[in-house]
Amino acid sequence: MDLYILRKIPCVGRNNYYCGITNDLKRRFEEHHLTLDHLVCFYNCPTVEIAKKVEQLLENKGFDVGHKVANGGTEDSTIVYLVYKVAGFL
Repeated sequence: MDLYILRKIPCVGRNNYYCGITNDLKRRFEEHHLTLDHLVCFYNCPTVEIAKKVEQLLENKGFDVGHKVANGGTEDSTIVYLVYKVAGFL
């Protein structure tokens, strides 16, 4: 399990951040119209079940996960990521 923290989270409200899970970080960023500059951190989980639990914990802490937990994930999505939402974020 590897946790990579790239930026300190400024105090602008947790709902300004999006948490998701994926099996391909680059593809997911293209789908969200983001660059790696928006990435705050990511966590490579050993299983999809753990990734879903991590995403759920972040939702419980007030971070945006979209309409439901694991809505962008697939059966092999083990990367949990947290990004700062910008104009045009999908």
